[in-house]
Amino acid sequence: MNIRYFILFLCIIKTCKTNAQIFAIENTRLNYAYPNIENKLKIIAENEKCESIFLKTDNGKIMNSYDLGNRCQYTFIPDSIGLATLTIYKVKHFDTIKVGEQKYRIKKWPEHRAMIGNIESGCMTRGIFLAQRGIIVPIDFNDIQGRIKVNSYKIEVLRNNKLFLQLINFGDHFEKQNYDKLEAIKNGDIIIFSEIKLRMPGEPNETKLKEIKIEIKNSP
Repeated sequence: MNIRYFILFLCIIKTCKTNAQIFAIENTRLNYAYPNIENKLKIIAENEKCESIFLKTDNGKIMNSYDLGNRCQYTFIPDSIGLATLTIYKVKHFDTIKVGEQKYRIKKWPEHRAMIGNIESGCMTRGIFLAQRGIIVPIDFNDIQGRIKVNSYKIEVLRNNKLFLQLINFGDHFEKQNYDKLEAIKNGDIIIFSEIKLRMPGEPNETKLKEIKIEIKNSP
């Protein structure tokens, strides 16, 4: 899964009147994230060493990447939908000083569609259909790529407009006993995948996706 990058710049401005440091936090990308995935943060503080900067959050966890050789970089993984506050601190002369904070919206995942092979619905030959391992729900947006695990779905096979086969499948892949029964399909059958249920990362309830309808049709 590719990781979406958020870049935060910390600008330190010295004032003559108060001799105090004013910290401004500028977010150069979108100020939202999605739950339960890694978001990379880069913190740059003028005249401050990376090792003197650390972060905390009230939603999820933040880990530094020093051990991977990525100086000034952190990984932010929100837990749940809502708001997350990232608080930036620095350590100076054994004191912990708050630099500032940035709020992020942790958004609900956008609607996704289940697929079999590379189509949502349409026609397949019997051979191509039986070459599939099951249904998939791809993620491909905002530089994020991957797949979401499917909990369960219903499979109905219609033959001559009558119900020929009805199955319940758990997990993404066809269960063996279900695949063995699906081998009975033939040209002209219609296969409907419905009640496709999954849990989007960080969301408390199951989501039900739109059905898939496949017609078994020989190539012309």
